Amino acid sequence: MNAKWIIRDTLGALILLSAIVTLPVAVSDYLSPREMPFQPRAPQQSLDISRSSPETNRAMRSCVGSQLQLIQRSQLSEAYAYASEGIQQVLSFDDFMGMIDERFAPMKHYDTIEMSDGLDDGTQGILRVRLSRHREVIGVYTYILLLEEDQWKIGGVIPEYPHPVSLEQGMAPPE
Repeated sequence: MNAKWIIRDTLGALILLSAIVTLPVAVSDYLSPREMPFQPRAPQQSLDISRSSPETNRAMRSCVGSQLQLIQRSQLSEAYAYASEGIQQVLSFDDFMGMIDERFAPMKHYDTIEMSDGLDDGTQGILRVRLSRHREVIGVYTYILLLEEDQWKIGGVIPEYPHPVSLEQGMAPPE
């Protein structure tokens, strides 16, 4: 009688195993599209960006550096003025303050700023920034800048390091 149960259990396990192996393959083949079912309606966009001129590079660096210094000194209303018009329309000053506290705390605690050379297309640009404290990297950010009324403004900041975690977790900075 034991042999009967062993054979039945083994057959059941084999059937179940074959279903587990073949079912996802069959379903994925059925559900995956063979070709794009639609074409995007938005026109293709491309940026023709190049290394910023020395004058533009200085202006973009000045914008970012000034805002960072104001954030560090807790002069957030003045720092908010460096945000682009579009950012100010969707992000209130109170939200800006909360965002600095929650996602960009290293901006309050750095002692050294390093900036890459900028890239721009004449109306928008990017700049990478690394913040350090006591020679240890505490923040790396990509800044998106917009030219508004002949002034560079900050249109967005993408945190690269630290990831949205606290500084106390001791993550190694990107190479």
